[in-house]
Amino acid sequence: MHINIEGDGNVIGHGNRVIVDKRVVIKNKFVNNGGGNEKRDPNNEVGFAGVVAIAVSIALAIAAWKFAQHAPFIYALLKGAGLSAGFLLIAATYALHDKQPARWLTDQTIGGAAVVLAVGGIWISANSYPAQLTELALQTRQWKDFWCGLTTQGTELATLHMLRETPIKSFNY
Repeated sequence: MHINIEGDGNVIGHGNRVIVDKRVVIKNKFVNNGGGNEKRDPNNEVGFAGVVAIAVSIALAIAAWKFAQHAPFIYALLKGAGLSAGFLLIAATYALHDKQPARWLTDQTIGGAAVVLAVGGIWISANSYPAQLTELALQTRQWKDFWCGLTTQGTELATLHMLRETPIKSFNY
């Protein structure tokens, strides 16, 4: 027995329901620049948001490379500034506590707690920042070489290390 079926949407059997959708959707964007019509595909355009996203990504990569090159110096400055702010806060509180209302002392206490948390965060970040990132950054001549020399975890650590709560020491950089 030989059966030959031609056409679209043919179904063999009893009680089958078939819905055939043969719609074709074409979206074209026409721009008239004084001359003839030019066809542009809106799906192939990056757009302003895409350009901004690319520029921000490159800026973050360059900033991470520059930070890695100077991380020990930057952390030394941040530690010194944090300790100086703490000592100035203690000295000002001690010198002026008799001449100020009670609310002022409460504000100084809250400010002191903020300084202690900030200095603690700086110290944790400085101790968890791996020396391998600084070495790699100093060996590379361009930010692209630094960025391409990192693993996925290394790129994450190079850009987001200060947001981490725990030190990360087991990654391959």
